[in-house]
Amino acid sequence: MSKAFEIRCSSLPRFMKCPSSEKKWKFPVHETDTEPQNNGIAAHDLLSLHVGGIPVDDDGIKIVCDRQHADRDEVAPLFWYGANAWNELKQYFDRVGAEEQFSTTMLLKVGGKRTTVTLTGRPDLGGSDVTLDWKTGRVWSDADWQLQGYNYAKRRKYGIVVWLRERSYTVIEAMPRDAFEDALAKQITLIGKEYSPGSHCHFCPGRDECEARTNHAQTAMAVITGQAEMMTAERMAEIYPTVSMLEDAIATYKAMVRERIILGGPMALPNGTEVYLSEFSKDVIDPRKAWPLLTEELSDEELAGCMRVGVTAIKDAIRAKIRAEFDGKPPKGALGEAVKVLWESLQEAGAIDQTPQSQTRVRKQKNG
Repeated sequence: MSKAFEIRCSSLPRFMKCPSSEKKWKFPVHETDTEPQNNGIAAHDLLSLHVGGIPVDDDGIKIVCDRQHADRDEVAPLFWYGANAWNELKQYFDRVGAEEQFSTTMLLKVGGKRTTVTLTGRPDLGGSDVTLDWKTGRVWSDADWQLQGYNYAKRRKYGIVVWLRERSYTVIEAMPRDAFEDALAKQITLIGKEYSPGSHCHFCPGRDECEARTNHAQTAMAVITGQAEMMTAERMAEIYPTVSMLEDAIATYKAMVRERIILGGPMALPNGTEVYLSEFSKDVIDPRKAWPLLTEELSDEELAGCMRVGVTAIKDAIRAKIRAEFDGKPPKGALGEAVKVLWESLQEAGAIDQTPQSQTRVRKQKNG
């Protein structure tokens, strides 16, 4: 029998992408308390109160945030979305309760040897057939394998991950137990042999000493600057303007390649392959013709789940309507006022939600 292996379910998404992230590192990175972590703890505490039937108001949010040294302005939106999501999802739980830390052991055949493998973890909520986990972080990580681990250990059929910051949730069906065991055993055989650097390195305890990650970063630097070098914070700041220019240059280059192929046919590459335009069709539904059929086949609730309403398209439609009412010459400010009135009505009806997004931008440095 080979050496035993233990892994937390929360580490499974990283492990399934890079098996060597679970090797024994000489200088593992241990996370310390930070404001984002404190905010996450506060949001989880508040949601536990809500799920337990204890009313939570603004004063309650303040008390919990003060106790956890969390930012109330950050935590409150996370809590309110989670509370609304729970009111929608609780119908799928025949019973519900806070979960305890678990440890589940299995005996797997790893590289031809029997190996004791232990899964540990603690989901946020659980019922007879469903596990639920709240996610409060800014980084959208793939949580599927974490929920698969929970489902395996708890013998449940479904897992739900609620992305509080992105204001959405996903439902994951449990994979067959033998398939989960085979996938886990395969990754264990690759520890120390296969490295796969990527965005998941952010969560890896070995990120500061991983040679594969260093090489990955140096390769990126070589493409940008022409030489392999360490990607220090100072160097990243120095080349940021160059990278922005490269992005524009690459977009221009791709447009030129496309034009060249349209005019002259496929473009041969030195390695014996060629670049060509792959043509395909996408189904586009005409809403005017489809609406009677869709409303006959689907309920309002089912149809709402299929629809995405474009904010810009709605505003343009309102403006076009007002222009038509005034024969193309609406009074000054009429277009903006019409959009404002509609938006206020939609907000009062709870029809507008905001999805937080982020992007890198440049501004003058703040003093201090």
